[in-house]
Formats: sequence, C-alpha cells, structure tokens
Amino acid sequence: MNKLPSRATSVKTAKTTGVAVSEPLDLTERLFQWGTEAGYMAVPGLLWLVACLPIVTIGAATAGLFAVQVGHVVRGERELVKPFFVSFKRDFVRATLSWLVLLVVSVVLAFNSYYYLVFRPATAVFRVLGVVQVLLLGLLVCLVGCTYAVALSEGLHPLATLRFAGRTLLALKLWLLPMLLVVFAVPGLLIWLRLWPFLPFVGGAVAYLQVRILLRARVLLTVR
Repeated sequence: MNKLPSRATSVKTAKTTGVAVSEPLDLTERLFQWGTEAGYMAVPGLLWLVACLPIVTIGAATAGLFAVQVGHVVRGERELVKPFFVSFKRDFVRATLSWLVLLVVSVVLAFNSYYYLVFRPATAVFRVLGVVQVLLLGLLVCLVGCTYAVALSEGLHPLATLRFAGRTLLALKLWLLPMLLVVFAVPGLLIWLRLWPFLPFVGGAVAYLQVRILLRARVLLTVR
C-alpha cells in the first residue's frame, strides 16, 4: 500500500451566503489526522529499518526515509513507498559516502562517552566529559537530519554535502534545542515506558519530527 488517506478537513456551507467556511475539527477527525500522521512515521520507519539490514545501505536508506518525510511534510505528498526507493537508488553513492564519514565520527563519540561514563572513575570531570560526548553525538544525529533532508538535494559531492549540512545546522540557532530534544526524547521515552513493540518505528518518528522542525525553522522552504 503506497498511500495513506489525506488529512481530514471539515467544511460547512453557510446557509445565507453559500460560502464555504472552515469549522474546527471534531474529536473523530482529529483522531483520524493523528492516525494518518502516525502512519507517516511508522511505515517509512519500518522501510528504513529493513533497508538498513545490509548495514552498507544505511546511508541510502536514510536518504529514502527523509525523501518521504520531506515530500509529505513540505509538499503534502501521500506516497509512502515509491519516493523511498526512488531516493534510495538515485542518492545511493553520495548518501553512502556521506554516511561513512558520519559513521566514523559517531563511533569515536560513542566510544568516548562509554569510556568516560563507565570505565573511568566516577568523578565529576569524567562525568562532564562523558555528557559532552553524548551531546556531541546528539548533534551528529541532528547533522544527519540536515544532511539527508536538505544538503543531499543540492547535488554536491559528499564532503561538500556535509559542509553544507554543517552550515545548515549552525543556521538553526535556537531550533537546535528541539532538534536535540527529539533525538533523545523519542527513543528515551519509549524505553522508559517499555514500549518495546514501537522501537522499530523510532527512526521514522525522529526523521518526521526533524523535518517538521526544519520546516518551522524555514530551512525546508525551497529544497527538493
């Protein structure tokens, strides 16, 4: 199934003028909206997870995931599967090379944070260093969002793509705070509530929310 229903709207025709005016959505329509948006997080997230299984395809799968979310959030598109695989094929080389660079940095940060928080003595200095590494890892995930939602569409070579994504990340300024919150809060909340069946959809939810934040930050007005 490639499409989900479009967002529900409620229109009421005025008796005297015959002009269609909008009225607030009732509870049923709101639930329908929320369910539709949940589908746009769940289905692409599951596609992303399956496409990531060969490991080397993680970059291309992430490009496909963000292609779906940008198309839906920015342009209101309803396709779920086709844009994923179109971007997967089109951006495979550049997305994979960009991901390899990000992977090396993320492995270093993850190792450092584990080293300072687990192996070293529990002193304030090492705890601060560990937390800093974790925050840098979160910023790296935000950079992934900027890379695959914005920079990849510019048609640049991998290193230029990452530089463009870095400039986009810096341009977010205060919008970095909700970006970081999404990165840590979505998986953290599911783990804290022990909602294990929903963990496979985390990638889709994080990408969806990141694209919405990038749109609110006026970064995604002209891409793709």
